[in-house]
Amino acid sequence: MASFKGDHRAIYVDVSNSTAVSNLFEEIESSFSGRKISVVVNTAGISGMLAPIEETNDTAYDDVIATNLRVRPSKPVNGVLDSE
Repeated sequence: MASFKGDHRAIYVDVSNSTAVSNLFEEIESSFSGRKISVVVNTAGISGMLAPIEETNDTAYDDVIATNLRVRPSKPVNGVLDSE
């Protein structure tokens, strides 16, 4: 990332935890107050257990759903991206 121009950051957050995601966007809003944010990227995703679906336990399946489908960054992103 050092070769990129401008202010950029890579931040780890557990996207299956909605409180952690909300806290992250509060931190972004305070850190970049008054400055334009052009891009926010979410690259989260997990494959879960490498087994046929009928052999996958409920906990592993729920983890995949929580990480890959339930994450809704569009709601907090609206508050930090410039509307122009």
